[in-house]
Amino acid sequence: MKIWLIILSFFSYLNSEIINIPEDYTTIQVGLNNANEGDTILVASGRYNENIVWPSIQKLKLIGSDQDSSIIDGGQMNSVIKFDQDSSGIIDTSTLIQNFYLVNGKVTGFNSSGGGIYLRNSSPSLNYLSISSNRASNGGGVFCLYSDPIIRNTILDDNNAHLGGGVYCDESSPKFINIIIKNDSIDGSGCGMYIRDESLVWLINSSINNNFGYDFSSGAGIEIYNANLVMVNSEIVDNHIFIEGNASGVGGGISVNRGTVNISNSIINNNSVDGIGGGISARRSNLTITDSEISSNFSDGVSGGLDIWDSSHVELNNVIISSNYSDYDFGGIRNSNSFLSLNNCTISMNETDGSSGGIAAYDNSTLMVRNSRFSGNVSNNVGGGLVIGFNTNVNLKHVLFDNNVASTVGGAISVSYNSNSSIIMESVTMVDNQAEYSNSSGLMGGPNLSINCVNSIIDNEINLNGSYLELAYTNIVGGSESIQSNNSNNIIWGDGLIYENPAYNDPNNYDYTLLQSSPCIDTGTDLYVVNGDTIVNLSENEFYGSAPDMGFDEYGFVSIENDDQLLPKNFKLHQPFPNPFNPTTTIRFSVAPNSKTSLQIFDITGRLVDELVSGKLVSGEHEVLWNAGNNPSGVYLVRLQSGEFVENQKVVLVK
Repeated sequence: MKIWLIILSFFSYLNSEIINIPEDYTTIQVGLNNANEGDTILVASGRYNENIVWPSIQKLKLIGSDQDSSIIDGGQMNSVIKFDQDSSGIIDTSTLIQNFYLVNGKVTGFNSSGGGIYLRNSSPSLNYLSISSNRASNGGGVFCLYSDPIIRNTILDDNNAHLGGGVYCDESSPKFINIIIKNDSIDGSGCGMYIRDESLVWLINSSINNNFGYDFSSGAGIEIYNANLVMVNSEIVDNHIFIEGNASGVGGGISVNRGTVNISNSIINNNSVDGIGGGISARRSNLTITDSEISSNFSDGVSGGLDIWDSSHVELNNVIISSNYSDYDFGGIRNSNSFLSLNNCTISMNETDGSSGGIAAYDNSTLMVRNSRFSGNVSNNVGGGLVIGFNTNVNLKHVLFDNNVASTVGGAISVSYNSNSSIIMESVTMVDNQAEYSNSSGLMGGPNLSINCVNSIIDNEINLNGSYLELAYTNIVGGSESIQSNNSNNIIWGDGLIYENPAYNDPNNYDYTLLQSSPCIDTGTDLYVVNGDTIVNLSENEFYGSAPDMGFDEYGFVSIENDDQLLPKNFKLHQPFPNPFNPTTTIRFSVAPNSKTSLQIFDITGRLVDELVSGKLVSGEHEVLWNAGNNPSGVYLVRLQSGEFVENQKVVLVK
């Protein structure tokens, strides 16, 4: 059967013809109408005033001279090119449109769609196009409904719509590769791109920049509603929402509501909103952001960098959150009634005229921070580095707070009064933070707050203000008097406390790692239990020396300034290469000797799809080739486990 299909395909190729426009036919439409399956229509340079309706014929190739000189002008009469439902889904990526400038498409009326290109139940390949100055209610540049096109090397510029100035996707799975979406505008949602209703959009090596929204707008770069986005090696920059009066915009860079977003190796930079979330706003959504930067975004309301709220789940891995600003509150991140984890992240130089320069977590939230740094954040009210609100659980492990500033209280951390919250501080360093009042350069507490602090360095003042604090195996640099409490019974002075100079490497240049001579080395504990709850439980290969160190820096481990996590140097899962890939990628890793090792692949739902290694390996570097030829396109998790250590990397399969 396969041989016959190959033979039929070969004869179809032999029977295909080349049609030249305008030599053979004066218009592109007539040329398409007279074409047969597999034919190529070559279009000479010139301006063609047409509104093209694509015929129900497979494998046609419409190719212009180049994307600047072969111009199809819609004359503001209809879509420039329209793939309608009459094609019955037979149009797949073997259909090609290449090297055209599509301009002046305009579709009017309620719910009008697709000013430049209208796709319904059609999935062509679109390559080297310029799509400019088109108008519609939905999808000024490109409209996708039940369609999975592949769009490459294309510029969408100066298109306009109510929803999706550049692109509108509904129940579609398009791939955008090497795309620029710029200068598009809306008065609704999704200036650059609007994604909704179970769509899965791939954005690879692309830029969405300089798009503008007005009135009640959301998502100046991208708006996502009940849909999914995978973004790799891309940027969302210089997108803006301007609101007049008392209205509020949402998401200067990205707005996501009830969606799932995976972002890697990307930049969210210099976006702004008159409202909520200068960089990203996430509501009831799942976000995973890896190896990326969220920086220099602005909100004249709240949350300059990232706004997380209403039962969202967000994971940040090796992400820089820097130099974001808000006029009202939350310079870097707000986490409200949601789960937020940060691993190997830097939260620096964020600022607000209100409360919380770095991160705020409150209203039934969970915040987990690992191997990360809060540095140089500024609040013109409370909480330079971190604000903790009501009914919130915070877990900090290997975290450095340095040079954060609050104009009132809580230079590093400020906690709401009667918060009913808890903080676990394991291997934390607080140093060189500043607060104007209440002797709270390190932390300002309040009633109904419990704090457990172990294996840490407190090199700032703490004002408990009615909080409960239990300290153990911690260096209290300023002595016991640097911790103030209005009730001495609220402090438990546990075992292993010291009161010495920590001996940082170079504090004048903000290097707070430890010198080899530091009294904090080997003076922590590998096991600490409070009221039956295990706070610290470390195996011998999780620290160097006879005991863990105090503070964020475990001497001899990889520093948080590197991309590596705080793991022994003989355990490492490298980024697979290539990534994205099709269908094979190489996975390199290193393990300690005589450790049982597993290397597994999971899909985005957490289902195990492959196990590449299982058993004991010799120490050193190893390499495995994963062939994903039998798996669908998507995001996969590569998980390496060796002994007690686990490390993950994400890979993207693009077919």
